Parts: sequence; structure tokens; C-alpha cells
Amino acid sequence: MKINEVTVKEASLGQLGAGLKGLKQGWQAAGQPNQPVKPGASGIDTAINTLKAKPNTGILGKIGGAFQGAKAGYQIAGAAQIQSKQIKDITTQVSQKWGAYNQKIKTNTGADATREQAVAWLTQFFGGQKPTSQPAGSNPVQIQQWLQKEVAGYMANQEVAAAQTQQPAAELPDITKLNREELLQLKQQLQAA
Repeated sequence: MKINEVTVKEASLGQLGAGLKGLKQGWQAAGQPNQPVKPGASGIDTAINTLKAKPNTGILGKIGGAFQGAKAGYQIAGAAQIQSKQIKDITTQVSQKWGAYNQKIKTNTGADATREQAVAWLTQFFGGQKPTSQPAGSNPVQIQQWLQKEVAGYMANQEVAAAQTQQPAAELPDITKLNREELLQLKQQLQAA
């Protein structure tokens, strides 16, 4: 069975749940019909007149709104799942590197690294960007939870920074070799713009 070109087997329960939630929200967003729709020809006329008077209202508008809501909910949940998987994968890699570092500390001192050492290590790992918090403790579960939160925040900050980065302006032409007439033409063009 296909739902909007995605098989049900490929869709996760979270995406389907978000689609159903979107279905309900779209239905509600479409609003209530002005008049009750009665069975028979007069009911159809009422529904059509309601749609003409107020688009996206009436039963047809509600069905369209529900479909749009379901589609949006499904797509958003899919994107969120992709992002969550990336965070999980990167956190796993960071945790492995942390484990190797922690083992060095444990070998040298006989104890796990402290919270402060974890913060210092992650700051260095992130290229000098300090974490926004400290781990609740130094046991592996607390470090793992903290790393997941910090990796997610770091990734979000990187995406925002990348989106805000502007391309450098094009290099201006060298006007030092223009003669007087060419300079006057350039000045007129600039003033006209």
C-alpha cells in the first residue's frame, strides 16, 4: 500500500503518527461549515455554496485541509528523524573518542576523568567552542547524555552559522586606467542607478 509515494513499510511509526496528528490539525484548521450539510441535492448545493463563499471551509475544505496537514506532519517528522539519526551517529563517534581519552586518564590516574576534564576535552574537540553546560556527573551514562545534548547544540549552531555566511562580494574593477571620458560615463551610470 502506498501513501503519497512512500510505502508503509518504509515509514516509521513516528512519521505515521505525525501524519495522523497533522490530519487532525489540518481538519481543525479548515474550520467549520457555515451551515449544516444535508443529504440530497440541497446538501451538495449547500456545501458548494459554502466553499464558494468561504474557501477552505465546509466538508471539502476540511478534507483538503486534513490532507495538507497530514502531508506536512509526515514530512516534518521524516526530517526530524533524519536529524535525530545524524545526531545519534555523530554522538556515537564523539563518545568513542571520549572513551579513548577517558581510558588514558584512567590508566594514568586510576580514576575516570572528571566533569571539568570532560568539558575541557569537548571544548578542544569542538575547536575551541565551549559547551553550553556541564555533565551531571562523570559516569558513562551521564557523559553520554551530556555529549548527545552538546553535539545536537553544536550541530544546530554550525547549521545556523552556515546559513548566515554570505558569499564575499565580487571584486570591483580597476578604474585607475580609465580616461576622463570613461570616468564621466561611469559617474553618470552610477548616478542614474
